[in-house]
Amino acid sequence: VPHNLSFVTTLYSICRQTNRNDSDDEDNLQSNFSRLIYNMPFRRFIITKSLLLVSGASTVIRAGSRFCSIPSNPIAAYMSLGPLLLAEFCSLCYDLENTSIATKNSASQSTHYLSLTQLSLRAFSFCVHGLSTSTTNQAMSNAQRVQFMISNAIRIASRAAPSSKDGWDYYQSLNVQGNNAPQDEIELKKSLTPFVSFKVDANAPVRLCLFSELMRSSMYGEAIECCHLIKAAAASFSEPSIKHHLSVMLLRCFEQIKQVGVGLLSLDHGEGNQNESCVCYAIDTAFELNNNLDGDTFVPFPHGFLGLDLMSKKGFQLARSKMGLTSMCPNYWPEKHLDRLMDEFSSQLGCPGTIQQITWALTVQLGCSSIFSEVMNSSSPVTKRNSGLACIRSASKTSGSNFAKETRSIANMISASIESGLNSAEFVTAKLIPHMSGSTLNMAQRLVMCLLMSASKVIHASSPSAEFVDTSGSFASLLLKSTKKLYSILARLLLSFLANPHSLESSETKCLLKYLASNLMQSVAALLYTLQEKHETTGGKFLTENKIETHGKISALLVCEKEKLDNAFLKIGAKLKHVGVRSDWLQEYSFISLNRDFVIKRADIQLAKEREAPRTKKNTVSGDKRKINCETSGKMMKQKKNDKAAVPVAKIVEGDEEVDDVSHDSGGDEEFESDDNDVVSLGNLTNDMGDNDLSEGEDLDGDSFNADSNEHSSSEIEFDSENE
Repeated sequence: VPHNLSFVTTLYSICRQTNRNDSDDEDNLQSNFSRLIYNMPFRRFIITKSLLLVSGASTVIRAGSRFCSIPSNPIAAYMSLGPLLLAEFCSLCYDLENTSIATKNSASQSTHYLSLTQLSLRAFSFCVHGLSTSTTNQAMSNAQRVQFMISNAIRIASRAAPSSKDGWDYYQSLNVQGNNAPQDEIELKKSLTPFVSFKVDANAPVRLCLFSELMRSSMYGEAIECCHLIKAAAASFSEPSIKHHLSVMLLRCFEQIKQVGVGLLSLDHGEGNQNESCVCYAIDTAFELNNNLDGDTFVPFPHGFLGLDLMSKKGFQLARSKMGLTSMCPNYWPEKHLDRLMDEFSSQLGCPGTIQQITWALTVQLGCSSIFSEVMNSSSPVTKRNSGLACIRSASKTSGSNFAKETRSIANMISASIESGLNSAEFVTAKLIPHMSGSTLNMAQRLVMCLLMSASKVIHASSPSAEFVDTSGSFASLLLKSTKKLYSILARLLLSFLANPHSLESSETKCLLKYLASNLMQSVAALLYTLQEKHETTGGKFLTENKIETHGKISALLVCEKEKLDNAFLKIGAKLKHVGVRSDWLQEYSFISLNRDFVIKRADIQLAKEREAPRTKKNTVSGDKRKINCETSGKMMKQKKNDKAAVPVAKIVEGDEEVDDVSHDSGGDEEFESDDNDVVSLGNLTNDMGDNDLSEGEDLDGDSFNADSNEHSSSEIEFDSENE
């Protein structure tokens, strides 16, 4: 089969030729051909094999008949298949039986259960993806190829579904602008407006795009494939601001679902099932178009970067575009958000992006617990009016189980974005900064500070509603785990300033430390208390012991990393004082604990372990061991009790006389000395919790302790800070 021909056209030609060999009657031939075309199983067969062909998943059609894989130049195959698949999708949407409403398997990955419309749109998305990621040397750019194929597909779809012609023509007549983008990318953005767009002109009639129309008709399977289509086409853009605009429009399409207007295809399937949604897929696409946490990160630029005027708005946006980062524009978001967004932009290191917007929208929708009410009122003037989004509200109006599922999915995406940003910061801090010097080191340190700042803002925004995301406290535990990692990276980053202590007074460093002390620390403290009081799940059931133990380990490790961060403050402060740089401003951001208010005894730990140990049957060997241990421990406890109760008497022999001298304080002194010799640090308790393989008797900072072997010691463990 020639690869430059349409696979569907080729199959139709083979069927026509086979029928012509059987009979020369033209009327009979046309009747058989029409019956074959309108056979739904045959059309599913053609669409499925087309999907497998363009995706590269399979090259075998039937046993004994093999179609070769797409060659190194698949542009012609994508160009011929794509328009036919979009026309197939448009013509099938009008039959309810061929949509995902009838199949009720919108999220299924098996092609056997997918609807014909979902199969067609998925195959069309693969054609767009193949053109967007093609690396062949052609005169046309990837954006031009995708734009040409989509324009041709729209032309064919208008003929296949005449009722959609007015909708296609309306969107093709709109004027689309692009900020500093090439002309071919602006044309591609215009070709994508029929699929995803938002009405900005209030005086213009409401015209729903394809994504909004599919959502209003409850065709969630097709709406998910539309998200994949936008993601595939966005790979052709080199201008990040266009991607960001597409992500915002995709989220704002939910605002038009309840509005009265004509859709692109003029579908009339009713509202359908309102207990489902595809909000998490739209948010996931928006996160990827926003480059995850990088799009929410303020990036410092060196003076005179590319000869641009960084003090002007246009120069700053152009500099971010050159770095592959989105140029934030508050006008893209709802008008009610403008005041809050402008205040955020005017603040230092302010760069609110898609992730922060979604996080605050989820928080105001779920609400915050009572312990967070004071934190929210004192730090962030966030309300449903200036932070709510229609996509989160539409998910909340579905069934309770579906909203809970969507909420958990969104929370997991937020946590993954935080983890991705922290991984980048950790890589730069651990692998690159130790080998840098001079101005390069300074810029790398400032960049990591900005990454940690964006992660801190997302954690702070997610904390108030973490209790209501799930019933087991898993999301709250993930936030504490990310905070622990943030403290660890910051401690290592602060120690890197020992090589250039004068760079510590940068604006990025002061802004981050101020935000941690005034905002994040309060949220983390409230989150620790919330997780500590979390004992029950839904239905009055209690959390398992393993879950409670996991939460406790994460909390203990977080406290440990915070103390290591405070120690790093002490070290860098001493270095600044040594070189003659003012360091008193660091005391505002560090909290040093001189001692702890609890004591743990070794005997209590051992007794607890023995009490919780599983019961085993008695045997000779174990019985002997148990008897020896009991005797040894009994002797020790009895001897210790006698030492405390009895008054020790020392005999002094002078010549031939024996003099009894009563020493009232000797026992107390021996016990005090024994306690001092039995001191360990926090690292020994958290040794089994973390990943650090420390030897016994050695804490996280490398300090060691010597336990007194005297059996008369009181065996108490006291926690002393490092500065003591």
